[in-house]
Amino acid sequence: MSESLNTVLLFLPLIVIVWLANQAERRRGDGSAAIWHRLTYGIVVGFYAIVLLVGLLLMLGTTIGTIPLLEDFVSSLSLRAESGLPVDRIIQSLPVIGFGISFAAVMGILFLWRPVRRILARLLPIDADSPVHAVALSFTMLIVLNMMVILAIGLDTLTEVVVQQAAEGALDDVSPAMLGGLWVQQGLMALWALIGVGWLSRRPLGETLARLGIERPSLRDVAVGIGAGFSAVLVSMIVSGVATGLGVGVDPDVQGLNEVLLGPLLGSAAGILTIGFAAALGEETLFRGALQPRFGIFFTTLLFAITHNQYGLSLSTVVVFAAGLIFAWLRYRYNTVAAMLAHATYNITLGLLALLALRLLENTQV
Repeated sequence: MSESLNTVLLFLPLIVIVWLANQAERRRGDGSAAIWHRLTYGIVVGFYAIVLLVGLLLMLGTTIGTIPLLEDFVSSLSLRAESGLPVDRIIQSLPVIGFGISFAAVMGILFLWRPVRRILARLLPIDADSPVHAVALSFTMLIVLNMMVILAIGLDTLTEVVVQQAAEGALDDVSPAMLGGLWVQQGLMALWALIGVGWLSRRPLGETLARLGIERPSLRDVAVGIGAGFSAVLVSMIVSGVATGLGVGVDPDVQGLNEVLLGPLLGSAAGILTIGFAAALGEETLFRGALQPRFGIFFTTLLFAITHNQYGLSLSTVVVFAAGLIFAWLRYRYNTVAAMLAHATYNITLGLLALLALRLLENTQV
């Protein structure tokens, strides 16, 4: 329950900000629009200013002990050094982490500046004067920020931390709470998309769903979506096979991290179905439904790929990008529901294949 509550508290400010941006959008052209603009942009800039301050402190903290704000953080890490956590490596990566989050913070602020958006409007189908598009662009830096932190820490270090947490029982086997937490996370992502495109501010629900490409699926949508999902599985296998033939195999750190994070879910039917349908609901509503019509297929798919930051920049990231292109094409050619069905089919099929491989391995070891 606490994890779900933390997820709600994480998404709530983001949802409020996009609602405020839509209020500013709704009032474009009248006298009150400036107030909503300043309020929305002020909150976003304030958030990124705090992130930038933290980043600069980390960058300047080569002698960490001289910075009081970081002293307690490092001490808390050091207390756990005896438990096997790679504390020294984490501390050494702090300046690099600082650079990454500082860069993301600066870009997040710059995207709120209209001249920058006018340049980007030559590449992306956005309205440079839209506060909604400005905030959406700014929020893409949250995805970049997460990825840069992961890269700075290193997948090998992150894997050790997660394995240690699993050994301590912090990551339990699949449970209703874990499954519920995934549904809460993906449901909030879908809600973020709904409110982001204007629900509860400037669009009724029916118009909002139409903007997101969510409609009652036809038999054609179902057939195409499921067929495309199986095709995405085939494409992922081909990409993996070609890469392996070229000497680029699956990163062992990625494999180990996935075994710890997803292993419990892939060991049960409920877990596999949750990975399939929950991700299809949240990720497709946000990326293909809300973002793709404004950011285009390539940029949206790139954001979708790096959102899966547990893969770092690896072969698995390329595979996710390739699958994302298929989902993006479905959104462009048909609708978001077809993309949802393809995403669900893709995840469930890969989950079943992983479960089958695990069962075969167990039988051969008996």
